[in-house]
Amino acid sequence: MTPPANELLSRYTDKRKLLIEKDIKEQISAIYNKTSTFLSTKSKITETNKILTKIMAWRSEYSNENIEARLDDEEKAAAKIVHDLQLSAYLEEADKAIFMNQKSKALNKFQEALYFIKTDKIPDDYQSKTIAEIEKKIADIK
Repeated sequence: MTPPANELLSRYTDKRKLLIEKDIKEQISAIYNKTSTFLSTKSKITETNKILTKIMAWRSEYSNENIEARLDDEEKAAAKIVHDLQLSAYLEEADKAIFMNQKSKALNKFQEALYFIKTDKIPDDYQSKTIAEIEKKIADIK
């Protein structure tokens, strides 16, 4: 048989992998594009979480396709976006409370942000500047 069966299988498998990766990239891009039009941080978080949900589904659907690295990269990127958006939401709420002269509420939101950042999976050494800024704002309010 020309070409050999193993060569045909290899070509087919590589092409299938590329098509799956292209489809994943397009679906994720569509979600990010949609998310960029939202004003609400909560809406952005909800929409970005859809990517994480899809990645879980793709992992089981394409478990034999050797696309784990691609899914890992996309999952890390989406998780970072969700993390950054959540932290931003806490800080925005705290700044809004300060603007409205609601010091108790501002203090509470800054403390929530500090708790969030200190209990996340990111080592505090990488976030030391942000932690210091939040602690300074807490001290300024007290």
